[in-house]
Amino acid sequence: MIEKRFIYRGNAVGIGGRIVRIDPKSDLDIPIPVQGASSLPVVGGVSMFKPAKCVIPLMKRSKQNLVSAQSVTTSAQSDVERRGKPFVTRVSAEIKMVRVLDSISIKRVLLNLTSTHNDGDEYPRISLGDSEITGLKLGKFPVEVKIDRRTFETFDTKQRLAGNFAENTAFRTRNAKRFNTPPEERQVREYGGGYIVTSIVESISGKLPEGAYMDEDGYTIVWPGVGKIVLGEMLVTHNSRRLTMVRVQLGSPIEGFAAVGEGDVNGGSVP
Repeated sequence: MIEKRFIYRGNAVGIGGRIVRIDPKSDLDIPIPVQGASSLPVVGGVSMFKPAKCVIPLMKRSKQNLVSAQSVTTSAQSDVERRGKPFVTRVSAEIKMVRVLDSISIKRVLLNLTSTHNDGDEYPRISLGDSEITGLKLGKFPVEVKIDRRTFETFDTKQRLAGNFAENTAFRTRNAKRFNTPPEERQVREYGGGYIVTSIVESISGKLPEGAYMDEDGYTIVWPGVGKIVLGEMLVTHNSRRLTMVRVQLGSPIEGFAAVGEGDVNGGSVP
């Protein structure tokens, strides 16, 4: 007979990614070693990591860095289990003075997610804590990013989030594109695996570099010659929320992917 117990899961990443091309003739597969990885075992506990330095050169002996950061700190931890109290898991990531190539710089990326699961609940309640993207610059152009913490703190289950989208006409009208759903549809769109794909970013303001423009989703900046910068992307299921604060999809001539500040948290009981 399997003894009933709670299964913890919490992961946090500072920086990671992959490069697949550095010029039109190259065909590469260069992983960017994850800087600052924290992960919990099924029994919970505490995982914290702060690398001594974070400088990833584009190639060996190259003077150009693919990614660099002044500091990276991540953590994943669970609260002590108490009879009659909920099971709580927290993940966080803080990255300071980030640079991606010579194009993108950020003063601070901060992420906090908390999963709360009462005994007997079918799904966890996962809320957004203090999170920010500050001092973002595309080249020499500063960009301000406003985070919508209230929505993702208040509507802390997939059901509540989808319900608010369906029932709150004003919210749906303002945010349909951010939820990748046509505004005339009341039911928020789901994708493979039951994911709702959205963003915690409420607005982006500032002058963009020449040729750059905002994608229709409102949280992706398309910058020809560099790639795409996706901000505050959250993948929501009944069981989990996975948040990537900055995801860079490099285009030309260098092709690859980089993520800055990511967290994934959930939990549940078995059997």
